[in-house]
Amino acid sequence: MIDLLLAALAVLLLLLFLLCVKLLLLRRSVRALRGGVKERLEHETNTLLTLPGRDREMRRLASDLNEELRALRAERRRFQEGDRALKEAVTNISHDLRTPLTALSGYVELLKSQPLPENARRYVAQIEDRTAAMKQLTGELFRYSVSASGELKTEEVDLRRAVEETLLSFYGGLQERDITPVLRLTDIRVVRRLDPTALSRVLGNILSNVLKYSAGDLRVSHMRNR
Repeated sequence: MIDLLLAALAVLLLLLFLLCVKLLLLRRSVRALRGGVKERLEHETNTLLTLPGRDREMRRLASDLNEELRALRAERRRFQEGDRALKEAVTNISHDLRTPLTALSGYVELLKSQPLPENARRYVAQIEDRTAAMKQLTGELFRYSVSASGELKTEEVDLRRAVEETLLSFYGGLQERDITPVLRLTDIRVVRRLDPTALSRVLGNILSNVLKYSAGDLRVSHMRNR
């Protein structure tokens, strides 16, 4: 009788030991799954979840999680592609609008300097107001495109033309400050691969500082190669 009890106790202890091992393996698998899911959610990776154990249900759980991660990765790629396309469209729209608005502002300033009837001056003032509003909206579009994406889209840019267009857009402000730019630009076409929108903003900031801090002189010249 005692031998049977000892044998039963030994079997129970063995079963308890196996159960503890099973629980330890399950906890190890759960930790591996939790860490793997966290890593794949935080970092872009194509690797699948793997488990150190051989439990069938845990492996099914890992397979289901891998399917969900594949779907999530596909949705993330679609979102990134759509976001990239939106940023590119906003940047292009901003650039396309800024160029004609810059020229329009210059022509408005030229009209204001001409002797015009009172009605014509009122119309020119209205055009100037609407142009300023459009330039502000375009600037907001540009700021959005810059803040939304750190990428620069480069293309061939004529530097002389970019400088002339920027000066033309500041014609009215320069005239009010009684600043007459002295231009010494090369007749040779200088082309560089730059982001035209970023270049326009840089040149605009320079001339804005001229209006704020210049004592009345402005010289624009090209640097000769030495």
